[in-house]
Amino acid sequence: MISDIHGNLSALNAVLNDARDSGAEKFIFLGDYSLGLFEPNETLDALREIKDAVFISGNEDRVLVDDSSIHVDIPSTGQFHAKYWYRDYLTPDNIFFLKSLEKTIVLRQERVPPVFIFHEPEIFFNGTAVSMINPHFYALGRDSGKFNSYTFPDFYSTFLSSDHKLTEILPMLEDGIYAFGHTHIQWHTRLGGKLLINAGSAGLPLDFCRKAAYTLLSFTDGEWIAQPRRVFYDVELTLDRFKSSYCMRSVPVWCGIIHMELETAREQATPFLQFTEAFARQAGDLSRPFSKKVWEASYKSWVNSQEDIK
Repeated sequence: MISDIHGNLSALNAVLNDARDSGAEKFIFLGDYSLGLFEPNETLDALREIKDAVFISGNEDRVLVDDSSIHVDIPSTGQFHAKYWYRDYLTPDNIFFLKSLEKTIVLRQERVPPVFIFHEPEIFFNGTAVSMINPHFYALGRDSGKFNSYTFPDFYSTFLSSDHKLTEILPMLEDGIYAFGHTHIQWHTRLGGKLLINAGSAGLPLDFCRKAAYTLLSFTDGEWIAQPRRVFYDVELTLDRFKSSYCMRSVPVWCGIIHMELETAREQATPFLQFTEAFARQAGDLSRPFSKKVWEASYKSWVNSQEDIK
């Protein structure tokens, strides 16, 4: 199970090689394939060549190809510049591929519990602790000392089992696998007859570990078993190539944020948006989405503030 590649072809290739070496016979892809790094078309081209693969769409895949979300009155050089740029950059074949994807799929075979695959945990677990385990939540937890990479499994097991709304929802769901991505935080847990799996992010992990994440799933002795995997690839080389890419030159604010996330394995988008909201209000600019002037000036100020912290 592979999720959230975000145009990082080097990470995708590393994960595919590791999975094949580990005996993987089929691939399940959980969305968000292209918008992010500097090789969106190359990543989608590689994915479309994979045999024995199942794909569902992610939220960013749907945003890219949803024609109804393209509004000419929204300045494409401001906050939503990246969406327009990636949409224009994708080939027609890759746009067609993304448009063809379903939001959810259920994989069934005789005498085996079903596998429900989807991107956002909110599809099945909205309003529960499952959807709360996001990158901002993870960063705050690490910063406050609530958990570290070793104690995180114990933390989220307790966090999930103590959520009353989740306890109410689970009996209404069919027993089986519930596999998703979206949050870029890798974890899994068994709750009764349900095995919940967040495959993490192959291309842009945000759990303070830069290794590409994915999850092996096997059916052994009548039971589904999840094996989280982390795979080394040359992140520094990818960062260098990203920095000098056409994508970075074309969409510098978006790519600058993603570059920082790749480098730190920590979410930067939420802190930046919070910073930009305060920056815009201080400047007396209440237009939303953020204009080109505010977007770029805020980014420059935010980068300087990050350098001061270092």
